[in-house]
Amino acid sequence: MNSKSFSATDDVSNINSEIIFYRLKVVGKTGSVKYSNIVHVKKQNNNIDITLSPNLANFIFTVSFYAIKDTDASIWLFDNAGKKCFTKTKSF
Repeated sequence: MNSKSFSATDDVSNINSEIIFYRLKVVGKTGSVKYSNIVHVKKQNNNIDITLSPNLANFIFTVSFYAIKDTDASIWLFDNAGKKCFTKTKSF
C-alpha cells in the first residue's frame, strides 16, 4: 500500500459550531473512490480581551474590546449578590 501525506488549511472563523466534522474523498488514478472515516475537530475558544476602566468603577465606566469581524456583542452586569442588573446587546 502506498502512503502519502498532505496538509490543508481551512478557515473556520465563520462557522458557529463548536465541533467541525471532516471526511476525505480519495480518488485513485483509475477513478476508484474511497472515503475516509469521519473525524471531528473541536474549535478552540477564542478568548476576547475586554477592558473595563476605570478599575474600581463607581457609576460611570467604559467597556472596550476588539472584534476581527462584524458581530453582535452582549454585556451583562451583575451586582455583588449575583443578580443580573443590566443587559445590553449591540451590533458592531
